[in-house]
Amino acid sequence: MSMMSLTFLTAFLPAVFLLYWAFRKQISVQNCILMIGSLVFYGWADWRTLMILIACIVITYVGGLLYESSGSQTVLKVSLVLNFLILIYFKYTNFILATIGMAPLEIILPAGVSFYVFQSSTYLFALLQGSGTVEHNPVNYALFVSFFPVIMSGPIQRSNTFLPRLKNQKHLSYEQFEKAILLFLWGVFLKLVIADRLALFTDPVFDAFEEYSGLMTLTGMVLYSFQIYADFSGYSLMAMAVAQLFGYPLDENFRQPYLALTIADFWRRWHISLTSWFRDYVYIPLGGSRQGRWRQYRNIMIVFLISGLWHGAAKRFIIWGALHALFQIIGHISLPLRKTVTDFLHINRKHIIWKSIQRLNVFVLTTFAWVFFRAYSVSAAIGIFRCLVHFSIVFDLASTGMKSWDKNIILIALPLLACVSVLKENGFDSSMILKRTWSRWIVYLILMISIVLYGMYGPGYSASNFIYEGF
Repeated sequence: MSMMSLTFLTAFLPAVFLLYWAFRKQISVQNCILMIGSLVFYGWADWRTLMILIACIVITYVGGLLYESSGSQTVLKVSLVLNFLILIYFKYTNFILATIGMAPLEIILPAGVSFYVFQSSTYLFALLQGSGTVEHNPVNYALFVSFFPVIMSGPIQRSNTFLPRLKNQKHLSYEQFEKAILLFLWGVFLKLVIADRLALFTDPVFDAFEEYSGLMTLTGMVLYSFQIYADFSGYSLMAMAVAQLFGYPLDENFRQPYLALTIADFWRRWHISLTSWFRDYVYIPLGGSRQGRWRQYRNIMIVFLISGLWHGAAKRFIIWGALHALFQIIGHISLPLRKTVTDFLHINRKHIIWKSIQRLNVFVLTTFAWVFFRAYSVSAAIGIFRCLVHFSIVFDLASTGMKSWDKNIILIALPLLACVSVLKENGFDSSMILKRTWSRWIVYLILMISIVLYGMYGPGYSASNFIYEGF
């Protein structure tokens, strides 16, 4: 089930919401309702994927209980291996077989498997590190792993944060309800009005790049950077909103990533929950930056190669991850030289013009790397760059799925997204809108009208799935 489906919006969410709050004084009943609802949500499309999720839950839950009774960390390590084997088998078996020249197998790819395997692993890691406690309640643990707002595309939750919340009574004030609705509407706006409209242009350009001019190709590359941001951040906002409706605050997963000043800063702002997962469970255990500069560079490369593979079982994802590692390593190495040059030229590094140059540099580098992320193969990515070398200024909008109708929407929506990002970067909070009745309803109406008129209708248009649901 998708959070964009009519079944979810008109039946599932209202039913679970009303039933959940009908038992607001009975925490165990609420948790059971949410747990059952989460399993129904996940298994709605294919019950076979539900069995895989349940296997993940059982392995990690039983692993914690066996560790408590035996006191052996080996039990936790075996549970971790078994848990990650679920991810490896379903996501990477065919990639491995193709690499060694063998025929692929018919293996389903469970939606969100990368997310719930990583989320459940935080429980075992916490026990290994001595910072967590064993969860005895199977309903609570199953809910932690399967919590439906985050199971498809995150944000990835930590057991040390989420499990204790399950034992506390929840409250939902009118103000919290309003804030959740505003978040949800903005997330839907990002997805339907921006991301899916941009896909009408980017999909044809990336999938049949040979047919398009250099200018069209370059435009597609730039627009894809905005598309994937609007798509994924839109989902994250919707997930945060739905979780808030049930009394669960989630940490921010995006913080204006295209306003980052460096690639490292970009990754502190993009998919924050995944970045922190790799930092805590891969980068720091490898030694982080504590064992010298070159080992730090090695660790950065390892982290981003794994991150690339996490995103997809293909060589293009590995290259995408390697590029981000190289960008950071080169940035580290060149930092003294860059400081010397700016000091020599008396450049104020805090000046808005210098910061704008840095931000443009980050955007160019990330857009370059996104080509490998989006292209259907490494050779296709190289072909896209070749189109830029043989640059042509021909721009034929009619040759893509985007019409003038869609172009006009984007010309309004993208500047709006940029304005909101700049406002948030400078401390603007959505609660400021909610304080005044007139401003609140103006924003509600604008978003709802935009979603209905410009997000759900239009010639040749249909809403697509979220990009990260495939991971």
